[in-house]
Parts: sequence; C-alpha cells; structure tokens
Amino acid sequence: MSDVFISYSSPDIDFVRYLFDQLTARDRQPWADWQDIPPTADWLAEIYRGIEAADSFLFIISPDSVAFVCPFNRLPCWLLSQITASLTNYFRSR
Repeated sequence: MSDVFISYSSPDIDFVRYLFDQLTARDRQPWADWQDIPPTADWLAEIYRGIEAADSFLFIISPDSVAFVCPFNRLPCWLLSQITASLTNYFRSR
C-alpha cells in the first residue's frame, strides 16, 4: 500500500520525480504511474486502484494540469481525479 497517490500532468514530470524522491527519502511510499503500472495493464483501472490503495491524494496544480483534458471522456483530468478520490473516501468511510 502507498502513503500518497500523486496526480500530475506529464509536463510536470521533472518536479514530480523530485517530489517522489523527496517523499521516498522521508520514508513515505508514493504511488506514481511511471513506476507502478505495468506496460500491458489497463491504465485507467490501475490509476483507480492506486487511488483506492493510497492513504492520501496529492494533486500537483500547474497550468498544464488544470488545462489537461482526459482523452477517454473529455473531462478535465484534475476534476476526474478529485471526483474519484472523493467517491473513494466516501465508500471507505461507510
């Protein structure tokens, strides 16, 4: 299980890798898609599993992350991530 799921936009990868390393150095277990999704896996299903398994959800806010639209449903990805995290937390508390 991971401590924190990191949601980000691809152009922010350098900062996110730095953040990932900093969290790891502080005995945290961050979840990142470049490390935790096998190449042949269903990407979206793995993202949802990563969110559900994490104790915390960290959304990296940048101009790119706010503007990015998910190709499979045309929703802003930050909105989809927030909705998923909120629903996950709701069902966990029941």
